[in-house]
Amino acid sequence: MYQMRYEDVMEDDQMGARERESILFDRCIKMLRAAQKAGPGTRETYEAVAFTRKLWIILIEDLGLAENALPTELKASLISIGFFILKEIQRLENGETADFDALVEISESIRDGLATNPEKSEND
Repeated sequence: MYQMRYEDVMEDDQMGARERESILFDRCIKMLRAAQKAGPGTRETYEAVAFTRKLWIILIEDLGLAENALPTELKASLISIGFFILKEIQRLENGETADFDALVEISESIRDGLATNPEKSEND
């Protein structure tokens, strides 16, 4: 019978979580781009804003947990980014802006960061 080391299982689980998060950011980016194309007040904008808000609220809550193993400085930076995203979403909803570029660019950066393996880079 094949047995995996605990460390291998945990690494696989972390990589799986990163992949799932990356997929969520892909969806977010696709929705934000569709919303920008459709314009303010559309179903696409409402759905993109709702999805992006929910994604970032969940991420902020997770980053605030003591069990979250990310370095403290990284967690603080990501939480700050999350608050910025939530403020931009509020500005979109209030009609103060119709520009989705910052939301798309930040989401792309986060998604791309998830594609890298920090443990692998440190050990190389």
